[in-house]
Amino acid sequence: MLRKLTNSPYEENVFLMMKFRSENDKLHGFVKEEIERHGFRCIRADDSTWNITKNVYNPLAVLFCCKFGIALFDTPEPGNFYSPNVAYELGIMQMQQKDCLILVDSSLPDPPFDLIKDLRKKYTDPIELQKHVREWLEQIKVG
Repeated sequence: MLRKLTNSPYEENVFLMMKFRSENDKLHGFVKEEIERHGFRCIRADDSTWNITKNVYNPLAVLFCCKFGIALFDTPEPGNFYSPNVAYELGIMQMQQKDCLILVDSSLPDPPFDLIKDLRKKYTDPIELQKHVREWLEQIKVG
């Protein structure tokens, strides 16, 4: 982890939590482009250059290297509305008191708990998603 942080400073790293599937390539592209435009680095646990532990615990090692996070709950899959992996990673980021943007596709039902009701931003299309990301990045850059 220390080796990765030498080339990728902690303060510049944004951990992107999302389902890894081809349908999300465009969303990933929008978010990554916006993150990089604001001088940050977009990091996903499935990026081969970030394979720190070379095992199932890699997402945890990667998120420990990031000061910020974006949790993307995109379109639901049958029987799996909120991705358990994204929720787990978000919980760990929040436990570390890291600043996280939570994006929720408007087609998802409200969660059965109100833990994040005031923290999340709903979006209906990639343009609205990109707007939320841009506003959040401008806020953390100043803060």
